Amino acid sequence: MKKKGASAISEKKHILFIHIPKTAGLSIINAVRDPRVDTVGHFLQNPFYRPAGEVIKKYPQRPFVFTFVRNPWDRAVSAFFYLDQGGGNLCDKWDRHKYIRRYRGDFTRFVRNAFPERTSCVRCISVPSIHGSPTTPAG
Repeated sequence: MKKKGASAISEKKHILFIHIPKTAGLSIINAVRDPRVDTVGHFLQNPFYRPAGEVIKKYPQRPFVFTFVRNPWDRAVSAFFYLDQGGGNLCDKWDRHKYIRRYRGDFTRFVRNAFPERTSCVRCISVPSIHGSPTTPAG
């Protein structure tokens, strides 16, 4: 029986949260804390990583899928400085060493030089709307 005021989402058996880097995903995961909610992360270095489309196919019925997005520029700035400060795990430190360290905290140099490379690190912190010609941050 449906509770008065209950949302349609709460009645679904399968819910999938797609965690996009630098969009408050860990805060969302901690706030939801519901065993019915599965999470697909973005930890590409994890040998068990599977793309969201592949994960969705494993559900008997299509799950309710949700995610949060962020202004691409803000996301790129946040990711750059997060990695520049060492990140949160060994893979972040590796990414910092391989992709970020050479810019010594200079985001403008990073944007001008790293984006045309289209490295895996850039793909992780950017979206198509900021790929292409190098841009200079405002200010």
